[in-house]
Amino acid sequence: MIEFKKVSKSFGQTVAADGIDITFADGEISVLIGPSGCGKTTLMKMINRLVDPDSGDIQIDGRSVLSLDPVELRRSIGYAIQEVGLFPHYSIFDNIALVPRLLKWPSMRVKDRVMELLDLVTLDESYADRYPAQLSGGERQRVGLARSLAADPGILLMDEPFGAIDPINRSTIHNTFLSIQEELKKTIVFVTHDMSEAVKLGDRVAILREGQILQFDTPEQILSNPESDFVADLLGKDRRIQILSLKRNSEYASMDDVVTVSADEDSLAVASALEQAGQAIAFVVGPDGKLQSRYYLDGQRVKFDGRPLHLDRKMDLRETLSVMLETGERMLPVTGKQRTFLGVIRLERLVEEVARL
Repeated sequence: MIEFKKVSKSFGQTVAADGIDITFADGEISVLIGPSGCGKTTLMKMINRLVDPDSGDIQIDGRSVLSLDPVELRRSIGYAIQEVGLFPHYSIFDNIALVPRLLKWPSMRVKDRVMELLDLVTLDESYADRYPAQLSGGERQRVGLARSLAADPGILLMDEPFGAIDPINRSTIHNTFLSIQEELKKTIVFVTHDMSEAVKLGDRVAILREGQILQFDTPEQILSNPESDFVADLLGKDRRIQILSLKRNSEYASMDDVVTVSADEDSLAVASALEQAGQAIAFVVGPDGKLQSRYYLDGQRVKFDGRPLHLDRKMDLRETLSVMLETGERMLPVTGKQRTFLGVIRLERLVEEVARL
C-alpha cells in the first residue's frame, strides 16, 4: 500500500502537489490523469524519490520512503516510461537482465527470469539476442515492460508507457498488460493523458488539477457521477460509450443460438444445421475447443472462411462495437487463450447495453 500524507511540492510559483492525501491499494492499477502541469508525473516520481516532497510523507507499507536509500528504493520498484529507455548497444537479454544483475542474482536465475518475462510479454526466445533497433515500437515497449518487472517488484510505476504506440498496437498491448496484471497483481501507479486508456486500465482513477485531486474513484463511478464540471468536461460528451470500455468481452460472450460444427462436416450438413437453427453462421471448433474457421450463408450458398475475424476475451465492448461498425459484422466470435472458442457477441446486445446505461 502506498500512502501520501499531506504531501506538498512546488517548483517556483508552480504548485505540483497541494497537501495531497491519497492511498493506492495493493494489487490495483491506480491511474493519474489531468491536464499538462497538473502534477501527475511529479506525484508518481515522489514514490521512488526521483522527486522529494517539500513537506508531508509518503509511506510504502507503513514505512516512509524518505527514510530509505534512494538507489536501493529505486531498484526495488519497477519503472516504465514512454521512451522505453532501452540501451541500444545492449541485447534484449541484457536490457531485461540489467536490474537483476545489479542486485547480483546468480547467472542461471537471471537467464531463467529473462526467458520467463519474454514469454509473459508474448515475445519468443529468439528476441533475447536481438537489439532494440531490430524491434518495432510495440515490441520495444513490451521489452520495456519486461525490464520493469525483471526483479519482481511489488510496485510498478508507469509514466505514459504506451503513449508513443499507434492505436492498433496500443490496443493489443493494453490487453497484454491487463492479462499480465491479472496474473501478477502488482501495485501499479500509472500516469496518462488519455482518458480512454485511464478508463480501460485503471481499477481506480485520480483526476488532478493544479496540484489537487478532484476525484479518486472507480472508472465507472467517475463516468457515471463526475463531481465537478471540470471532471465532466475532461471525460467528454461520450461518457456513456466510454462506460463500454469497462466491460470485457469475456463477460458478454454467449453460446445462445450458436451453431458449431466439426472440421469434417461437409457443406450440405452445415447448410442443414444452419437452416434448423435459423442462423447464418456456423463456427468450426476443433476437439481441443479452439476456433478453426467458419461457414456462412451468402444468399442460398454456404461459403467457407478459413481465417475468421475473432475478438480477444480481454477486449472491451467499446473496441468490439468499433470493430463491428468498421467491418459490418453483426456477430463475432470471442476467443480466450490459444484461440479457445468462448461464444459470440452480437451487435444487438451492444446496442441494448448502450441504451441501458
